Amino acid sequence: AREIELRPNRIGIDTGLVYGRHLTCLVLEDDRLWSLESGGRRALDRP
Repeated sequence: AREIELRPNRIGIDTGLVYGRHLTCLVLEDDRLWSLESGGRRALDRP
């Protein structure tokens, strides 16, 4: 996938670094989810 996949039962963070895409880092903080990117962090909404 090119983006993080948020599902009710799982979170997919394989965004294809080996294929020239970006590295993905997921932060689980209390009840919030964040994606760390080169420009900072981005809040993610739970499904």
